[in-house]
Amino acid sequence: SGLIYLGGDYSPEQFPYTLTVQETGLGSNPSWYGEVPNALYSSMFGYIPEFMVSTYSSIVFGVNNGTYEVMVGSPGYTVTQSFPIVRINGQSQTIYATFTPIEYAVTFMEQGLPAGQTWSLTVDGSTYTTTSSNITVMLPMGTYTYTYSSVNGYKLVNGTGTINVNMSGMMVTAMYVQAMYQVTFIESGLMSGTAWSVTFNGMTQTSSGTSISFMVPNGTYFYQVSNVNGYTTSNSQGLVSVNGNNITVSISYSPIPPAPSKYTVEFVDVGLPSNTTWSVTLNGQTLSTSSSSISFNEVNGVYTYTVGSVSGYVSNSTSGVVSVNGNNIVVTLYFHKATAPPSSPYTAQGIMVGFLFGFLLTIIVMAIALVAGRKRKE
Repeated sequence: SGLIYLGGDYSPEQFPYTLTVQETGLGSNPSWYGEVPNALYSSMFGYIPEFMVSTYSSIVFGVNNGTYEVMVGSPGYTVTQSFPIVRINGQSQTIYATFTPIEYAVTFMEQGLPAGQTWSLTVDGSTYTTTSSNITVMLPMGTYTYTYSSVNGYKLVNGTGTINVNMSGMMVTAMYVQAMYQVTFIESGLMSGTAWSVTFNGMTQTSSGTSISFMVPNGTYFYQVSNVNGYTTSNSQGLVSVNGNNITVSISYSPIPPAPSKYTVEFVDVGLPSNTTWSVTLNGQTLSTSSSSISFNEVNGVYTYTVGSVSGYVSNSTSGVVSVNGNNIVVTLYFHKATAPPSSPYTAQGIMVGFLFGFLLTIIVMAIALVAGRKRKE
């Protein structure tokens, strides 16, 4: 019948009147109780409280005339009764009880996210978002599913599940664990067994193999690859951005070609006194010495040279070209004293003397002519 009678094997129909309690708010599958103390069952038992549990929307009590206190309830609900005190006076009565579900605080906690990180929670289709470390949801009694949102760069532990709210609050905790991704540096070009190293995110690893790996969370990181004797690389340093995926960085080493051989170009002086300073400029470089030779080191090629002037001496070659082709070169420079030019008779002093001599000669000639003229007149 959906009714459980506590206190005797009698039904309400054995009494002259009925007191009916009608519920609302419990839904399609109600489970509630009603109690009427001092309801009369039978003179055999005296006054015994009548207690009924029902899964229907109403409970009927058998009563006589009198005043009765009606108590109803259901776990997880508050109840509002239209008439908690009922007086029966020659007729049956119906009263109403309105049930309202009690909500309990269920707090969902997160651990592991940085302060201010946004995350969200979905409970039975309703989504809540926050930047704090917890979300509190008010829920009535029942069973609920929950799902924590994913956060970029983190892995979720205990992120989904089911909770059973049963007349008390509860707490649920999920862990966000920072996801780590592998950054692998792969080298090519080195001889097998050659040691090389990478400094990445402040950590240095060395290997004689072809790869070096690091584990890091999302972010942008600086790396620097070590120098390897005899090799060069074009990407010896740079930045790596990690964003939810493993990263591979290729490092290409190339052998450094050997430096070209150099050969001696030697200039030797012949003829200068000891400790006389002289110089030669070759390929833009000028060297001076007071010894007998000057040497340059040059790779194969064709070079011009010039010989610096030396006071009082001349060289057989003041400039020239040398060709270096896999051999040392010796250039001999012959110096000799500079010859003084012959003195000219037409010096300033000679000119003056000649002028005076001519002037005097003219005067003498004129005087003789004048004397001879006078004698003729006489």
